[in-house]
Amino acid sequence: MTALASTPEDFLWGSSSYQRKPSRLFLVRSVPSSPAADWEQPQQDAKFAEIEAKKALAKLNLDARLRSQVQAFLSDATEPDSTVPSVALADEDTVILHWISGPTTIEVEIPEDGPLYFWSTTTGDETADSFEGSYFDVMMATRAALGEVAKRVNKNNPSWREQYLRQ
Repeated sequence: MTALASTPEDFLWGSSSYQRKPSRLFLVRSVPSSPAADWEQPQQDAKFAEIEAKKALAKLNLDARLRSQVQAFLSDATEPDSTVPSVALADEDTVILHWISGPTTIEVEIPEDGPLYFWSTTTGDETADSFEGSYFDVMMATRAALGEVAKRVNKNNPSWREQYLRQ
């Protein structure tokens, strides 16, 4: 990118060329001309977290059965105020859903076969919970933990969806 200087102080002069002073470098980001139009619909969607997580899930190379299990779990465990998890493939037959918000971390492992695994920790009050259990037990624990996270996030940053979509 070529930049023009407004004053001679903006350049270091050499014998036959000039260089930009390092202290005068700036990062420039472009912003859509109408960002509000792009964010309006997702903010109003009651299943924002589920929809956004499914977009990430679609990018993983999963068999249909595992994809279906994870989608069902997301549908059952997330609420309208839930935040969006990171979605990762632990190995070829296990998906990890991972939420981090402030001091709280929640992780759910969903294998193709077998019990699910739930892990949650909150720093500061030093609470931690982890167990391997049935779909229902893990889903209910996840829903409860996400509910607490959602209260804190929506109270402290009601426009988090807009910020998420800007990434």
